[in-house]
Amino acid sequence: MKASTRGSVDQVAGLRCLVMPLTKGFALLPNDVVQALIYNEQLDPPDFDAPGWLLGSVHREALGRVPLISLEALCGWTTPPAGGGHIALLRHLGHSDLPPYFAMRLAGAPWVVELNATSRLHAIQPDSKLFCVVSEISLDGQLGVIPDLDALGEVLSTVEQPHTR
Repeated sequence: MKASTRGSVDQVAGLRCLVMPLTKGFALLPNDVVQALIYNEQLDPPDFDAPGWLLGSVHREALGRVPLISLEALCGWTTPPAGGGHIALLRHLGHSDLPPYFAMRLAGAPWVVELNATSRLHAIQPDSKLFCVVSEISLDGQLGVIPDLDALGEVLSTVEQPHTR
């Protein structure tokens, strides 16, 4: 799979991924885009009138403040719970025009899965397409999504974030 998560679910065979639990299902991401996993990190609230899906930021020594999003809130599924919890620090690979890093709020601890010919990964045809999702999927009978990291980066770059970069 290319650094962009745009594309077919069929392209992920032979790829190590992280299953990122969400309140509703999970997000499936290639290991290459996950910079770090963080637990109970101190969050800095947004210092401007932010949309509900922008939860604030986390501070990383080498990166400064990194914006924290809720994929569930962006997709209109649910309002994220308050507090730190599990967070995935994600990076764009080779997309200099998008924010290089952002963080995503998780509902639990992620786990590794090796996608191969024996994986039961199937695309699901949804009633309507979500702009921040490449594909809705079923993995071993559990429903999830493959997020569109480019779309997430683009929506982040449209929000004025004076102190989060």
